[in-house]
Order: sequence, then structure tokens, then C-alpha cells
Amino acid sequence: MEILIQFLAMLLPAALKRLVFRSLLGWSIGPGVKIGCSIFWGCDLVRIGRNTQIGHFNMFRNLKRLEIGDDALIINFNDFMAGKDHWPASLEIGDHSQVTSHHFFDCSGGIRIGNFSLIGGRDSQLWTHFYNWQSLVDKPLSIGDRCYICARSTLVYCHIPNDCVVGAGAVVTGDFSTQGAGLLLAGNPAVVKTKVTK
Repeated sequence: MEILIQFLAMLLPAALKRLVFRSLLGWSIGPGVKIGCSIFWGCDLVRIGRNTQIGHFNMFRNLKRLEIGDDALIINFNDFMAGKDHWPASLEIGDHSQVTSHHFFDCSGGIRIGNFSLIGGRDSQLWTHFYNWQSLVDKPLSIGDRCYICARSTLVYCHIPNDCVVGAGAVVTGDFSTQGAGLLLAGNPAVVKTKVTK
């Protein structure tokens, strides 16, 4: 029924679509939100701030908690998925942050993206679980405020502090939060290439 409601709502103007999602699906959606032909499959809690735009052909699957801030932008063809059972299965995107197109987000262990950050280019992957030869284990992933993640980056349950740039094609696997803000991370595995000081 939830998916049917979403398909029917795709034909409606933005204001009526917001009303349908609030009243029939119980979502919290701020004024000015525009959602294109995207699907939210098995998402328990959905909160979207004011003036946020979600484009076409994005898939949000099995998220226990989806929170997107004000004035955020998610363009097209992104996949946000999680394994729901015994997983945090959450995605949080801050105010004024953007996700371009053709990216993959494994939200099983929880992903947090701060304010004014950009997942740019295309084909980046963010992973929050791994196999330890006995069972699947989840670990959270966080990206701070004002960060730029360049194209084809692979982030694996890492922590990136504020004001950082992750170079194109980098593979980030560590916790860089103790090294302060303003890092340029690049390489495989990614290391600190330089640090910007103000």
C-alpha cells in the first residue's frame, strides 16, 4: 500500500504530494519540499526539512530513520539502502548538503553527513558493514560539515572531520576525526596529503 500511494502521488503537484505523504504515510515534511519520481521502500521514520529537493529515480530502502535537513539537494539515480534487522539503518543529511547522481550508500551501520557538504561527481560508495569471518558487523560512518567528497571515492566506516576534501578515487578506511579539520585525503588507502590552516 505504501508503494502504491507513492506511485499515485508522483502524478500530483508538489503541494498535494506533501499533503499525501504527511497524512497517509505519517512523514514529517517541511514547506517547499519537492520530491520527484523516487521510492521510499520500507522506511520507518521519514523527516525532511524545508525547501529540500529530491530528484528522480532515487531509492531509499529499509531505513529505520531517514532525516534530511533544510535546503538539501539529492539529484538522481542514488541508492540508499540498509539491512534492517539488528542494524541502526539510519541516514542523516544536514542542512544545505548535496548528493549529486549515481552514488551508493550502505546505511546499515548508520551514515551522518553534516551541513554544507557535497558528495560530488558520481560513482562514490559509502559502506558501513563488513564480514569478520563469523558474522556481519556494522560500524557507523560520518562526514563533517563543509566537506567535499570527490567522484568515485570509496568510504568504508570512516570518520571525516569538518572542512575536508576527499580526492577522486580515494579509499578512506580510517578515523581522521582526531587530526582536526581541513584535511586533504587522497590515495588507497587514503592518507593526509596536506592540512589547511586558517
